[in-house]
Amino acid sequence: MKRARKEGRLTYVVATGGYKPESTFAVIAAYVAGAHGVVYVHETFRDVVELPILPLQLEETLAKFARREADEHDVAPHQGMEIHHLKGIKVPALCFNISV
Repeated sequence: MKRARKEGRLTYVVATGGYKPESTFAVIAAYVAGAHGVVYVHETFRDVVELPILPLQLEETLAKFARREADEHDVAPHQGMEIHHLKGIKVPALCFNISV
């Protein structure tokens, strides 16, 4: 998505298929990655619906973890967790600051 944006392309995520938790995760990931929008096809009316972009931002510690600038030893205390809860996790548990 970042490369497509650098190339001047519009980036949208189609959240029509999949299970609700998967679609929800895809939508959140799209927002954080800087998508221009998220769309889905309404199951009854078959209309394309565009979801509004929410201003989501990763907390700084998690953003560093996602960029591989921090490890689970940095993230666990910040999230109030023990280190063994995060061992082996490749994608951080997403925690957002929502600015409205």
